[in-house]
Amino acid sequence: MFEMPDKLTPEMEKVVLEAMRTQVPALRTQAQYNAFMAAFDAFRFKMNSIFAGDSAKEAEATKALDSGFDVARKMTEIIAKIQEVPEIAQGPNASMFTQPPAQLQEHDIQRALLSELGQCETLEELTDWYSATPTKERRDKIVSQQLRNVFFDAVRTKQEELKKK
Repeated sequence: MFEMPDKLTPEMEKVVLEAMRTQVPALRTQAQYNAFMAAFDAFRFKMNSIFAGDSAKEAEATKALDSGFDVARKMTEIIAKIQEVPEIAQGPNASMFTQPPAQLQEHDIQRALLSELGQCETLEELTDWYSATPTKERRDKIVSQQLRNVFFDAVRTKQEELKKK
């Protein structure tokens, strides 16, 4: 495989995700998101190789980018086939091909949870809210480590604040 330049910073990733949301509206599933990101990394690697004048790495990146396009086509074909199968007959791994990308939803989910957290006025309310199944299910949809850290830090801060009351 090829060596990648540094990964995107969390801030850059957020910008890319927002651009994806608006510029690639047909991207609807986790599988398509994964294929897009792999191809995007290959594209970045190719451009960096061109700018660095490294033709060997550029050729390697071109192969990776072509593979990314092939994977994207195959993912989309699989999604079309899975959509023809009744949901009850789909296997447990079908969710990758049917569910929206978690990464495109997690910012909104985190903001909503932080808003709800701010409304907790007692330690008991916080505990009940935090342990409620709907809250846990939404927490689990925050997959980026940075967003998870911000959320859990806010919960700890709120907990300490309410303990002092």
